Parts: sequence; structure tokens; C-alpha cells
Amino acid sequence: MGMIGIRQISMPKHGICWRFEKQRRSTLFCTNTLQKVFTGDETCQLVVECLRDIVGIGPRSSYIKINGANLLVRIISGAGLPDQKISDMYFPAVAVSGYEIRGIHFIDCQFDCLTTQSTKLNDVSFTSCSITEFVCGSEDDVHSVIIDSESIPDAIRTGGDDTAEIIYSPLRKREILRLMGFSFADEEQVDAQADEHEMDERIVDIERLVRAFRQATQMNDNVLVIRLGSRWPDFERNILPELLRRGILVEVDYNGSGHHRRYKLGIGFDDVIHALQHSRGDYDVFLDELKKKP
Repeated sequence: MGMIGIRQISMPKHGICWRFEKQRRSTLFCTNTLQKVFTGDETCQLVVECLRDIVGIGPRSSYIKINGANLLVRIISGAGLPDQKISDMYFPAVAVSGYEIRGIHFIDCQFDCLTTQSTKLNDVSFTSCSITEFVCGSEDDVHSVIIDSESIPDAIRTGGDDTAEIIYSPLRKREILRLMGFSFADEEQVDAQADEHEMDERIVDIERLVRAFRQATQMNDNVLVIRLGSRWPDFERNILPELLRRGILVEVDYNGSGHHRRYKLGIGFDDVIHALQHSRGDYDVFLDELKKKP
């Protein structure tokens, strides 16, 4: 990780501000020092503005910008500064986990993962953001959170372990976000987008299939029967043959007792996830996305 240094600057009437320079000193030292300069809201606001200047330079992926954005969110949330905007920032999963995010309007930001299992969201909004995954925790940890249609996560995981269901369907994602306490800034547009893609049970079957193959590289048909439940007869009759024909699933030798068929994924797991994320909850679009793969 990149290392940065800081130099103290005296500022009459305003306590202390800090300027970052390209020196090889510990980033941890920078963090600890900044936490000591808060003598009031005015000084805290000045520190925030200094950080804004720093993180406004360079690409989203630079270490200074990522670390600065992380520190910016923690300072604003901890100090309770009102009506703060953060735009054009990238946040790895670890940067927005383990504390309360409060009073921030995120605009055009990119998040690897948001979770309410270890993070509280209070008076937060997301506008034109890209959220790769949202992990559901307690709805008690979501208060006054507004999200627009562009910021709806690519995938929603219903829990934090490997057994959790991963949802890609627009209609189901909308329902879960509402249950978690999210409000939509563009309610009519979100509903219209979801209504365009009514629940496609075939995509739900694929989501369950992906969940199963996340835990095992090969699987017997009797396990799939359990995973798919009442959907198995339709899956076996209408979906399984097509998945086999297209090479999405491949039948392998079964060496156990009894008579079973055994399957494995015939394409990369990441390719299946990518197709699901871009399917908009439509099984035919899912298949078309996989066609694009070399």
C-alpha cells in the first residue's frame, strides 16, 4: 500500500489543518493525527475540505484516493456533519464495513459491497452509483436511506454465509430493498423497470443452481431435486436439456451407488455470474449474454 506523509499548517481562528506530501510515512500515523485535531465542527469541516481536495486528484483506483475517501466517510459519519456529498469515489468492501455511515449523499460512487450485517446506514442516499453486491443484515440498521434506480445493486445476498441466496431478478431485488427499509428516489421509474421484467421463474432456477455450484464443483441430480423443490419437474423437462445442449452444464460419470446423473458447470463460474447480473431477470437475455463469451 502507498505511504504518505503530512505536514502541519497553522491556521488562525481555525485550529489546525493538514497538507499531504509525497513522503514515506505511515498512513496509520496520518489517520491517528487527523483524529486528534477535532476541536469543533468548524475545524472538522476544514479537515473534510482538505481531504476533499486530496481525494479529488487522480484515478479512482489510486491508494491515496481510496484511503482518503474511506477516512472522509468515517470523519463525516463520526462528527455528524450535516448534508455532506461524496462523489466519484471507489469504496472496496472493507472501507464501508464495521461502523455507522451517517448523513452522506453518495453521487456517482462505486461500491464493491454494501452490507447491513456489520454496517448501519442512517440518513444516507445513493444517486447514480454502482453497487456490485448488497448483503442483507438487520432492517433495524437501515434508517432514512434513499436509493435511485441506477444505484440498485447488481446482486443481493440474503445473508453472509455460503448458503445465502443470491438474487439478480429486478423485481425480487426491489422487494428485498423495500423490506430492508430502503426508499426509492424515483419510485415510478423503479416500478416501471421491474414491471417490464416480471418474475421469470427460470432465472430463479438459475440463481438456485448457481448457489448450489458455489458450494460444490459437481452435483448429483438428487441434490438438485432438493435445491429446486417443486420447480424440479419443469427444470428437468424444459431447462436442463437446453443447459446441456449449450454446454452450460456438462454431464460427468457417476461412480456411486444407485442410479443418478451427475453434472458440473461447463463454463466459467464468473461467466455465469456476469450473465446473471446483466440478464435483467430475463432467462433469454441470460442465454444471450453467455453467447457473447468466447
